[in-house]
Amino acid sequence: MSRSKLLSLVVLALFAAIPLMAQTGTSNISGRVVDAKEAVLAGAVVQLTNEATRVTQTQTTSESGVYAFSSLPPGNYTITVEASGFKTFNSTGNILTVGSPLVVNVTMEVGQPTERVDVTASFERLETTSAMLGGVVDRKAITELPLNGRNPLNLIVLEPGLVQRTTGGAGSGTHVFGSRDRAHNVTIDGIDANESSVPNPQSNVFRLTPDNVQEYRVVTHNATPEFGRNSGANVAVATRAGGNDFHGDIFYFHRNTALNANEWFNNANGIERPILLLHQFGVDGGGPIIKNKTFFFGSWQNNRIKQSQPIGSNFGVPRVFTGALKNGIFRFVRGTINVDGRNITANSPLLVDAAGNLKSGVQMCSATVTNNCIATYNIFAQDPLHIGADPNIANMIAGFPLPNAFNVGDGLNTGGFAWNPPSRFKGPFYSVRVDHKFNDTNDMFGRFLFSDYDTFEGDFLNARPAIFPGFPPLGEVFRRAQSLAVSYRRTISPKVVNEFTAGYSRFRFFFSLRESQAGIEPPPFGQECFGDDSFTLIDTPFCNTLHTERQVTAMQFIDNLSYLRGTHNFRMGFNIRLYRHDDERGVPGGFNGSPTIVFSRTTRSPLNEAQPWTGIPAAGAGINATDRNNLLQAITELAGIPGFATQAFQARLDGDAYGNDLFTLESKVHQFNFYFQDEWRVRHNLTLNYGLRWELNPPPSDAGPRVFVPDRAVDGSEGRVTYVSSDRWWDRGNYNALAPRVGLAWTPWSNTVVRAGYGVAFDTLSTFQVTSVGGKVPGSVQQCRVNVQDSAQVAQATGCMDLPNNVRLSQLLTAINPFALSLPTKNPSELLSPENAALAVAPNVGAFDPNLQIPTVHEWSLTIQRELPWNFVGQVGYIGKRGTHLYRAYDLNQLRTDQPGFLQSFLIARDNVRKQCRPDGTGCPAGVTGQTPTLLVQLTGSTIGNANSTLNGFTSDFLLNALGTVASRIDRTDIVSRGFPANYFRPNAQFSEIFYFDAGGDSYYHGAIVQVRRRLEKGLDFGLSYTFSKSIDNMSVDPVAATSGGGLGNNSRTPTDVRDFALDRAVSDFDNTHVLVVNSRYELPFGKGRKFLNSLPGALDHVLGGWSLTGIYTYQSGEPYTINSGAATANFTIAGKQTRADLRGPLPASRLQFVDGIVGPVVFDADDRDPNTNCRQVVGTQSFFCIPEPGGFGMARNALRGPGFWNFDLGILKTFRVSERVNIQFRAEMFNAFNHPNFENPRNATEGSPTVTSSLFGQTCCVTSSVPASTTIIATGEPNRVIQFALKVQF
Repeated sequence: MSRSKLLSLVVLALFAAIPLMAQTGTSNISGRVVDAKEAVLAGAVVQLTNEATRVTQTQTTSESGVYAFSSLPPGNYTITVEASGFKTFNSTGNILTVGSPLVVNVTMEVGQPTERVDVTASFERLETTSAMLGGVVDRKAITELPLNGRNPLNLIVLEPGLVQRTTGGAGSGTHVFGSRDRAHNVTIDGIDANESSVPNPQSNVFRLTPDNVQEYRVVTHNATPEFGRNSGANVAVATRAGGNDFHGDIFYFHRNTALNANEWFNNANGIERPILLLHQFGVDGGGPIIKNKTFFFGSWQNNRIKQSQPIGSNFGVPRVFTGALKNGIFRFVRGTINVDGRNITANSPLLVDAAGNLKSGVQMCSATVTNNCIATYNIFAQDPLHIGADPNIANMIAGFPLPNAFNVGDGLNTGGFAWNPPSRFKGPFYSVRVDHKFNDTNDMFGRFLFSDYDTFEGDFLNARPAIFPGFPPLGEVFRRAQSLAVSYRRTISPKVVNEFTAGYSRFRFFFSLRESQAGIEPPPFGQECFGDDSFTLIDTPFCNTLHTERQVTAMQFIDNLSYLRGTHNFRMGFNIRLYRHDDERGVPGGFNGSPTIVFSRTTRSPLNEAQPWTGIPAAGAGINATDRNNLLQAITELAGIPGFATQAFQARLDGDAYGNDLFTLESKVHQFNFYFQDEWRVRHNLTLNYGLRWELNPPPSDAGPRVFVPDRAVDGSEGRVTYVSSDRWWDRGNYNALAPRVGLAWTPWSNTVVRAGYGVAFDTLSTFQVTSVGGKVPGSVQQCRVNVQDSAQVAQATGCMDLPNNVRLSQLLTAINPFALSLPTKNPSELLSPENAALAVAPNVGAFDPNLQIPTVHEWSLTIQRELPWNFVGQVGYIGKRGTHLYRAYDLNQLRTDQPGFLQSFLIARDNVRKQCRPDGTGCPAGVTGQTPTLLVQLTGSTIGNANSTLNGFTSDFLLNALGTVASRIDRTDIVSRGFPANYFRPNAQFSEIFYFDAGGDSYYHGAIVQVRRRLEKGLDFGLSYTFSKSIDNMSVDPVAATSGGGLGNNSRTPTDVRDFALDRAVSDFDNTHVLVVNSRYELPFGKGRKFLNSLPGALDHVLGGWSLTGIYTYQSGEPYTINSGAATANFTIAGKQTRADLRGPLPASRLQFVDGIVGPVVFDADDRDPNTNCRQVVGTQSFFCIPEPGGFGMARNALRGPGFWNFDLGILKTFRVSERVNIQFRAEMFNAFNHPNFENPRNATEGSPTVTSSLFGQTCCVTSSVPASTTIIATGEPNRVIQFALKVQF
């Protein structure tokens, strides 16, 4: 019997033996009954009545005078207390909120029980039972605050400690008190409601609406054992239930293009306003089926949304060839050209005007003007085979538009095509709930949610719009979600209450890719959307990848037990989650399952052809190194010189053969959570809350035979690696995941509470992270990457199809028609232990650390709450957090360059090039003598003096100090035949990339909070949350992202050096020193029922009465970012990680400023890169950003700080009273009411760049920023002002 099955049996046995507890959408009411002299009254009869349903419960106080009602749905309650010799106490309107215990202490007056003391209560102003931080988003806030997209979960940002990353940032978007972006947990009536790939708490995958949510509790820190599954936001949603009266709403919400502002960069580029036509309409209602016994509630919303968005906001502005380059004329800067007072030494958008014409003073080179001008290279005329343009390429790009945005691209050969591609959404959302009371001790409810939300004509969220007008989209999405909860509550005795909840949640995403490209046949040489793109210089509108379907089902069983004994309120329980994640992909492990032909100068350079291209100037001798690389790439693309072809094949493991089936994984993840806590009223003003949480999360497995793990250290340090079948993805069970929690609430005065707490929380693994690694198992998936120029022996070693050598694209398509790689000739079982192979020929693989630990977060806090005048409550506090064993992923096979002599040989070759010699030291100008880089000559197998040798093709890399890139180019060749070990560069030459997933990350967080709150009283509701903090880590977001390829690249998920993670220790990517959120609802005091003009006649009251104003203001001080060098100056990862830039001189200020000739602000006004020093100077300073010396890693991560962000959403509500039961509400809402543009930092910008070598360095182009709270309707956010009108009938 496997360990996982044995564990399941043990857990089930434990369930049978003890009743335990976990969170649901309920809460508790408790208190202490005393007489006027503070003596406790034991045996007093306490009756609790739900004012909506009239359902009652009764119990007697304990010997300590304590009563407690547990597992109650939120709502208004009446509390009645009777005791012999005392007047009857009756308190109405006690507001209970989800997950926020209500304490109602009672002082009895001497008298007869027939006499009554009536009290009108309110709600718990101060938290006197625990140190837990968070708050309740109540029904009034959900229905009246400006809610973008009618997504109630957007209001979690009202709590302190929450940071929203702008939509250009990496990760899921929301961090809480320094937590990772996936450290969140959302439940609906206790049932899991998380999206497994990007579990942002605001994503609302189950499509909750304001109509079906009663309220929800947000716990952000120091959760009691009941709430704390994760270290981030724990959100417990309680859905609406019916009552004894019939109530409901009919509503319609509308947006129209004519009402909205244009996006800032659209205006700047002369692009029309995006389309936005929204129709959201529906109905909700509830009431009694049987009075005082059975109740129902239901809601329905439908959506019809038509929109277009700037393509830069979702895909990036696509690059296209200029008219000149379409005709084979590549243009480049020779020398130095002064434009608008700026020296330009490389191709740049600054050379041309908005129409792409050369600016005044920029001259073309000619017989008389030979330097400091624009030179040309005629690609087609220089073709040594005299073929010129490949007809397939020419026909394809003839249908692409010419550039209309010359602020992207290099200005001379490529530009951007900016436009607003379309998209449509539609689909209904349903909810149904029935509550039933059997008797005074037994009741239950059942609730079901269902939604379809489908995207047509383009998938903005996943960067798959239509790239150009007239072409189909790269993809569409079809989403279905459903959730069921059934809960049974039994009062076993007045002191013991048990609640059992069972349910399931399921969501299905169908990503239509090739299927969305109806009417065309996407060419294999124009692939854009997955794996390797066919083109580098331009974007193409084709996606030939088959669909991806993801379905995640979670079965869940929860039991809660509450036991009152004296001054102790014990709570205990369990929560079982059984996940099944089914993945069907056309792109396993980020590798396209459809054939793709790729044009790559680094794989097949025009300089190394049998008949090489001539007339190309050497880097540094009349052409910038980057421009020269682009020229070589342009030749490969326009002449159709294919570098390699790729295709992934799925193993049919039952037959030990490969097929063209879609890749399938059926991951199983089981989580068993146990809990015990005691709320001990040590004294009347002191409560101690302590307990323990045990999270038993065994390693995930697979429903099919697709779990394969390395039989030894995957880096090859213990010998040749073989992937072997297993019943789990890693070995360690983490059975000791015990999380103690303790909190103290002391009330020294009646209006002040001091709270302190400490706890441990564990973060869970998302199921998508499992399936991402599962797509990278050798043998299970064969990732064929076949270089055109490789020998047949190389292909045979991998079992992949050999391609003809020395062919152009037309010849390749003629030889293989239709083009596709044939099935691998090797069996899957043979490839579980692949032979050594060259870089990019060897497979990319993935593996979990076999000793993978669970992320562990220590939390502590000290806060003071105090009641303030005018019904305000204030809170100040200190928050601390320490994260250990945090998840991270990296390329364990990162190429190293510290071999003896390698750096020295590189420096010799670089010095040769700087002296205008060839890298091998030959071909020098008169009077100059070069040196021989002996080791590089040996590694490349080059012949000294051969101008077209492999080594001499690396000229540009030497000028860029790209030590790692040179290593990678050598490692792509057969170094073993030259006498070097296969693992000379890579630790394990069996593989190219080893995507390794471990738990070595760590973080620190310290923060101070200030909070002021006033719940709606006398027409005013107000909240202010301010956080001052600092977060430090060595990786800021969880690995894998939402990509099946793992998310590695030149980004913050990818470490600089896998042998020294300390290089990346710095302030977190999401660190915002200051965050302020203010929200308010104000009922204007005019009209009937208000302070002024209370006696207005009906007609005037309709005009002047019933007005309310609502608003939410958000400010964040700005994220840090890193300056990249643009080169791999030290190590090399196949994902393309660059080193950081070097800083010479003082650190300059990063501030928004406008520069002539650049669209939008820049954070630096920097001169062009000096080809002699590889530096760019910040104008007006002595600060230089430089490419590091070979072997160098550059400056610190996140050393600079980007611009801040602020936004104000406004709502205006007018309620017309039609009758006693019927109101009509009109509302106008303005999101980003002041149309304030927020600009990204260069790292997050769609086109701007933080890279020294980029012509867009320091720019913030080409879409202004927004935050996750604005992404419900426009998936990539709404940076411009959007106005929404609504009409609602309330009855």
